[in-house]
Amino acid sequence: MSMVCSTRPLGNRIQHEPSAGDRTATVPEMGEKRGGAGKAAEHREVTSRFTLPAALPLAVLSDGTVAPRVSQGIGLTMLFLSGSALGHCAGFGAWRSGFAMLAVGVALVSLVVALGG
Repeated sequence: MSMVCSTRPLGNRIQHEPSAGDRTATVPEMGEKRGGAGKAAEHREVTSRFTLPAALPLAVLSDGTVAPRVSQGIGLTMLFLSGSALGHCAGFGAWRSGFAMLAVGVALVSLVVALGG
């Protein structure tokens, strides 16, 4: 997975804030501009991409005690990877952000398991 982010410092990426009279300034869009149906399909694709890996063990594994733990492990791994990507792109440090997201995930999984999930 490649990191898609700018390597320039944040100060160089900040654009000037438009004045009150300048209403022509727009936020640049990523990718092509699509209508409502295209955005819905894109949203469905992104949602599936992040939900399917965690839900797949629940559908494939027949053991009712192992499947949720495997699913939680995949979810925690995805949290660490997304946190490290965020930290890398934002300049916070990939490892620190990854472990911060992982700590939040572990706390939530522990709460769910304690409540019987």
